[in-house]
Amino acid sequence: MARKKLEGNELWEGSRMIMPEHKARILDDSRNEEVRSKPELVPQALDEIQQVLAQSMEDQSPITLKLFDPIDDKEIRGIVM
Repeated sequence: MARKKLEGNELWEGSRMIMPEHKARILDDSRNEEVRSKPELVPQALDEIQQVLAQSMEDQSPITLKLFDPIDDKEIRGIVM
């Protein structure tokens, strides 16, 4: 028995190709759905961050900072000058 090319949802079943512009738009839309809101830091966390930065400046010790980004957090490593 021969299968029909357009089975199931008929119109879209046979069209498996996608234009690069459409693919980019779909990926952008999915990234925008994952956008996060900026977290609120409690005063204790701010004090801890300040102490770590001051300690790095004082003894030239390397630190790693995790910076907020709505899509994906960024990490920066270095020494406070």
